[in-house]
Amino acid sequence: MISLDSLINMMINKESKDDDKLDRTTIEHLLLDLFTAGTETTSATLEWSMAEPLKAPEINVKSQSSVRASYWQRKRNEGTQK
Repeated sequence: MISLDSLINMMINKESKDDDKLDRTTIEHLLLDLFTAGTETTSATLEWSMAEPLKAPEINVKSQSSVRASYWQRKRNEGTQK
């Protein structure tokens, strides 16, 4: 894996071959690709986590009741701590 330091060193290094040189635009494109890849992974995970409960409604109902019970338990605990 190429680190940011390596990219900067390759850009600054005047002795490297022309094929190895990286200009600012190339580095910007590489960083944009990395950001886009991270964003795509997150959106795919969120999409999957929203769509999967629709396939199994009984599990969806169980998870909803679990989340609600946890929420109300936390609210009760906050009320007693004041």
